[in-house]
Amino acid sequence: MVHWRILIVALLPLSASAPVSGSDGRGTVTPPSAPPLRAAAAGTGAQASGTAGATAADLEWARAFVARQYVVDGTASSLAKVDPGCSASCERRVYPGTGPGDFGTLKAVSGIDLGVFSMSGFGLEGMIDFRNRTADGTIANARAVLTYEDIETARANGEYAYIFYVQSRVAPQWQLDGGLANLGRWYAEGLRVLQLRYGEKEGHEPAERLAYGSYEGDDRGLTELGRRAVAEMNRLGMIVDVSHLNRQSTLEAAALSEKPVLATHANAEALTPQDRTKDDEELRAIAATGGVIGVTPIGWMLDRDGDGKAGMEDMVAHVEYIAGLVGIDHVGLSTDAALDGWDPDSRHYADAELAAFDRWVRVTAELRARGWSDEDLAKLLGGNFLRVIREVLSGR
Repeated sequence: MVHWRILIVALLPLSASAPVSGSDGRGTVTPPSAPPLRAAAAGTGAQASGTAGATAADLEWARAFVARQYVVDGTASSLAKVDPGCSASCERRVYPGTGPGDFGTLKAVSGIDLGVFSMSGFGLEGMIDFRNRTADGTIANARAVLTYEDIETARANGEYAYIFYVQSRVAPQWQLDGGLANLGRWYAEGLRVLQLRYGEKEGHEPAERLAYGSYEGDDRGLTELGRRAVAEMNRLGMIVDVSHLNRQSTLEAAALSEKPVLATHANAEALTPQDRTKDDEELRAIAATGGVIGVTPIGWMLDRDGDGKAGMEDMVAHVEYIAGLVGIDHVGLSTDAALDGWDPDSRHYADAELAAFDRWVRVTAELRARGWSDEDLAKLLGGNFLRVIREVLSGR
């Protein structure tokens, strides 16, 4: 049994430049103070639909707009760092941190209603334990999404919804033992999103490999077991994620899947040439399945000029580039970090705005300043991910 000490330790701020949350001692977290707005920027390098540079009025509008939307974060960990000086690999705490876990204030603080929550490092028992603790109320105001109806229930009850996800099968309990029977067991216990990644650094036996990762070259794609796994995931109603796959594996998974696939956190290679970003053919292939690409604010996946720095203009550029290439119906947002972002010393850190709890409010304000419509913003914030979740989870 996993010991969930992470439920009882206080949430502390990321850094002096990041938002600071307060607690009343009963587990209620007050909205963080926000980093100041940037000065209005000129161009972003994307095909802008308006003038860049959000104003205070845009931010005020965006806060009200996001509060009305059902916001889905493609990889929201539901955790926060306990130590403002810790590294990206430090011990994490479940939001909000003081007393029994309670997600009741998460929407007001972050805007997020539903997060895709990775259980890669926790193992199957950890996933079951977390699900049971939300079911019995030990972790309050949260609900595991096993069917699409669970999202409707969570929304009606004002609960934070989360979908279990495994990105990397490093834990012994996430091994397939050379076959597919465990996929059914994982599904029965609550797993709903699985990445096919099998990275070169994970030391798995060849019989376990499903695909080749983004750092393993592009000449090899899915294995025979991987092809069978895609078909079985389609049958079960489990979402195929291709975020960390190399080009060939991404294209093959998209071609084989009869259901929409996700790149829960992957940016555009055309703007930021990196092994982890997706080229135009990959982006089109994902969209052709009906899938969604979740743009992430990780700094090195946004950096467009190689100077090691990235910020809001870069984030918006990736969102607008992908929307322009494959259509607004196939773009979402994905933190891929703790709720209070990455430590400023981490290579993942972009800037204080994109590490802020209200990062998606800020992105919304910027896009509104550029002329985005309410309808398109609603799709970006959650509508597109919800469409895929509804189709796959309701398809058995």
